[in-house]
Order: sequence, then structure tokens, then C-alpha cells
Amino acid sequence: MIMDEQMAVFKEIDGFICPAEFWPALGYEGLARYIAIWWEQWGDEASWSDGQLSVVGADWLVYLKLLDHNLPRGHAARWLLGSSETSATFHLVIDRESERAWLVPVEDAWQLLGQQWDKSAVVPDLLFETLETAAEDEAVVGHITATSMLIDWNEIERKVVRYEAFIAALDARPK
Repeated sequence: MIMDEQMAVFKEIDGFICPAEFWPALGYEGLARYIAIWWEQWGDEASWSDGQLSVVGADWLVYLKLLDHNLPRGHAARWLLGSSETSATFHLVIDRESERAWLVPVEDAWQLLGQQWDKSAVVPDLLFETLETAAEDEAVVGHITATSMLIDWNEIERKVVRYEAFIAALDARPK
């Protein structure tokens, strides 16, 4: 379990605000207390990890709105979190309970996030190897490609509703 003493060695972002509505709008539906966010250069995407699951391709507009609210454009931390031109050297680790956030070097962030999980709950690497092998099968790849081309209008509507709820919650909070 991550302790306050461990987080105290990292740079805390003063006055950080992250309403609970941010997480579903970003695409995170897990239960972790601590989650890291950053910009992934390879793919040019907003990203998150809770130490068990990671996503590259999170909702970039939601990510940028949270940064705009907490870290004005030009703030050095924004570049440390990665960009289209540079890899992240830090992740922004956010405590969902207290809304506190810290700039944590990438390697330390991964180590800290992993501490919040029971080791038996972490998905084994064997699963990823199995998925990679299956993805090589042309039939599977063809099915994935055909399925991904369908538009789920209900999911788009849910994303819009989550985004609007996040913006309303963020606007209701002081800068």
C-alpha cells in the first residue's frame, strides 16, 4: 500500500483539483486509489495507469482540460508529462480520495502504483503473450478490424455525457 511518507519525497502540485467525474470521462472505471496520467509520445495520446491496467489512447480532451485547470500552459510540469515531441519523464500520480497530485519520475510511479495491488491480482505476462499469439492469426485480426469499424452511437453519447459532467464539476471548483 502506498503511504503518505512515500509520496512526501515527490513534488506535490499545490491546489490540485480533480473531481471524481474526471475518471469516467477519461475512460478509467477501475477501483485504484492512485492513478498516473501522462502524454504518450508514441501514438501522441493521453495515457493512464493504475499499476495493474494501462491505457494509451485515453480521452485526450478530458486530459488536457484537467491540465489546463491545474497547470497553466507554459508550466514546466506539462513538458515533464510528455508531449508529441518528447517522452514523459514524469507521471502525474493522483490520489482519487484526497485529490492530491504529485509529479513522480516514471520509474518511481510504476513502482508505487504496483504497491497498491495484491500481487495475485496482477494480470500475468502469460496472458499478454497469449493475446499477441492470437493477434497473429489472420482470422482474429480480420474480425478485430471489421468490428472496430462499427460506430457505437450509444458509446459516443455516454462519452459526451461523461465529458459534460466532468466539465460541470471542474467549472464548479475554484482554480
